[in-house]
Amino acid sequence: MEPVAPGLVRPVVARWVDAFWAFESTGAGHRVLPDGCIDFIFDLDAGRAIVQGPMTRAEVVTLPAGSRVFGVRFAPGAGATFVDAAVHELEDRSTELTDVTRAAYAWRLAERVAEARGDTARSDLITRFLLDPGSRQRAADGRLQRAVRSIRERRGAVSVGAMAGDLGVSERTLERLFREHVGVGPKFYARVVRMEWARTAAENHGFSQADLALRAGYADEPHLLRDFRALTGLTPGALLAERRVGFVQVGGAVLA
Repeated sequence: MEPVAPGLVRPVVARWVDAFWAFESTGAGHRVLPDGCIDFIFDLDAGRAIVQGPMTRAEVVTLPAGSRVFGVRFAPGAGATFVDAAVHELEDRSTELTDVTRAAYAWRLAERVAEARGDTARSDLITRFLLDPGSRQRAADGRLQRAVRSIRERRGAVSVGAMAGDLGVSERTLERLFREHVGVGPKFYARVVRMEWARTAAENHGFSQADLALRAGYADEPHLLRDFRALTGLTPGALLAERRVGFVQVGGAVLA
């Protein structure tokens, strides 16, 4: 989906927020892919907010036609700052925002976002919530941020041992950091990043599956197919066909 209102992520929250997004259902299903991120999702019709934890597999979601939602997708590891819960316990789960934060403002946030007039006003309300020191439940960890950046820069082609060595920590410590802040382990997150790169490369360049496997760092074509089916439920070709007709959702319609 194309950006519809760039610039809503203000620099003061860019260290936490990957994107604000909006979605209005046509009643058709849409496939949501794992991305290693936590989302706050606001049901604009019900005035309700949920936290969607990190996903380990794709999910096909069908909402009633006309349903409207607005969300904030956090950068990998950043959503944990605002969640008073063990992030790994949110894996493949959604829960009420007010159940996982002690922030006093949280119980009013969903209602105010639903009442706001327009996406800019909604993003402003959420931005103010994030900037309130009382909304932050734990401190960020620079080691985790460096590890996430390393995985993304290397397109997922890095071993847990190499990452731990680069950071000067044990593999067990690195695993704990990812489970606490991202909600999934470093090896799994690297698989997601590699899949994302391969999906984008297939969409933009039309590589054959064998060529795509080589370029994306898979051992061979069967390895690529196994990983794509495990993470997305489809082969790269089938996923691309769905995306061309608007069935695949990667975080919703990105606003910034």
